[in-house]
Amino acid sequence: MISEVIPAPCSMVTNATEWNAICGSWTGADSYPLCYFAPDGEANFASFEAFGGWNKPYAKIYAQDAALGGTEVDLIHWGD
Repeated sequence: MISEVIPAPCSMVTNATEWNAICGSWTGADSYPLCYFAPDGEANFASFEAFGGWNKPYAKIYAQDAALGGTEVDLIHWGD
């Protein structure tokens, strides 16, 4: 089941730059878990700054297109 692989059934995947450009100061989605996109190679939340009503992320995409078993995947940090 997908719920065994991905702990959150539905989440928002974005970063402050994209969110602010598209949604501005709207905070209507802050009840959904946030997975923020920051491919800085760091598996932690140190780079997170509050935006869109979120004060803490649920997860972080910290590497994009990492090689794994002959395919490319995004690496996700699930919490501090």
